[in-house]
Amino acid sequence: MKKLFCKIMYNLIYAVFDNFFKKLNRALNLLGKGGFSEVYKAYDLVNHRYVACKLHGLNAQWSEEKKQSYIRHAMREYDIHKDLVHHHIVRLWDIFRIDLDTFCTVLEYCSGKPNILSW
Repeated sequence: MKKLFCKIMYNLIYAVFDNFFKKLNRALNLLGKGGFSEVYKAYDLVNHRYVACKLHGLNAQWSEEKKQSYIRHAMREYDIHKDLVHHHIVRLWDIFRIDLDTFCTVLEYCSGKPNILSW
C-alpha cells in the first residue's frame, strides 16, 4: 500500500496542474486499514481543515463484474452518507477517482475517542 500511497500523492499534486486544486490534500499519517481500504489523516489545503481520506483499492485480480459491484456498493454508500447530518456521524465531504483501480472518499476527521456518557 506504500506504493499506492505514493501514487496517490503524485495524483493529488498533479491535480493542481489539472485545475482540480480542490481535490488536493496533504496526507499526514495512516489512521487505520482494513481489507479493502486504508484511512489517512490529511489536511485539506482548500478548506483549511483536517480530514480523513479513505483510499479504496480495487484488487487487480478481481473480475470486472466484482470491481463494478464494489464500485456500485461504494456509490450507494456515498449517496446515503452525503446527506446525513448528525453530531454522532462524521460528514462525508467528497469522493473522487484517483486511477482505474483507486478512489478516495474524504470524510470529516474525528480525533480521539467519543465520550459515550455525553450521548
